[in-house]
Amino acid sequence: MKRSILLLTIFSLLSLSSFAYHNTSTFSFRMDNNENVFIILGNYHYGPASSFEFDIQAGRYNLKVERRFNTYFGYTTHVLYNGHINIRNNMHVFASLNHFNRLNISEKVKNYTPHWGNPSAGYNTCPSAGAVTQTVYYEYSHHHPVVQPMNSQSFNNLLATIRNQSFDSSKRQVAKQVISNNYFSTSQAKAIIRLFTFESSKLEIAKYIYNNTIDKENYFTVYDEFTFSSSVRELSRYISQY
Repeated sequence: MKRSILLLTIFSLLSLSSFAYHNTSTFSFRMDNNENVFIILGNYHYGPASSFEFDIQAGRYNLKVERRFNTYFGYTTHVLYNGHINIRNNMHVFASLNHFNRLNISEKVKNYTPHWGNPSAGYNTCPSAGAVTQTVYYEYSHHHPVVQPMNSQSFNNLLATIRNQSFDSSKRQVAKQVISNNYFSTSQAKAIIRLFTFESSKLEIAKYIYNNTIDKENYFTVYDEFTFSSSVRELSRYISQY
């Protein structure tokens, strides 16, 4: 009886240890420019240093990266990054902050024991040990996300593709497909609108791209792309109700 109780206790302790181990992840952080900073990850405070690495329980955390300056009254703080990150079970998460305050995150499985036999093909197959499973990019300025418009080369390629379509209907289809997955400046939006022949197409695209425009305060300049005042009024009404 005592032997059974002892074995059960040992098994329980091993099970708890294994559960805790597989729910513990590792977080590594570094500054690309090797600047010494302070980081706050949830309730954990570290620094000053240019790189950090520690074990942490899986979960969703707020990450803040701060630069601190000594003053007569103590210190002042400049926030370089402030946002949420997800740390999954049994993962090693690597984060780095570049000089644009862009946070690059990648992760890999800490420990993986493959099942015997041939795994079935498909997206649900477990990754091999050390395989990078995802890479995520974040950009923050002060406390708010910074969204970048489509770069010049990609945008010029987009204009050429739209321009090569023979009909407005085809142009709208191509434009909407790309617009839905990217961000644009107002000047870029105007360049896209100019590629359409009919006023109705111009108005439809102007409405469609508005949500993905990063400088909405300048969107009133799009009115210049229309011939009829009725189109201007309709776009203005749409924006005011957005």
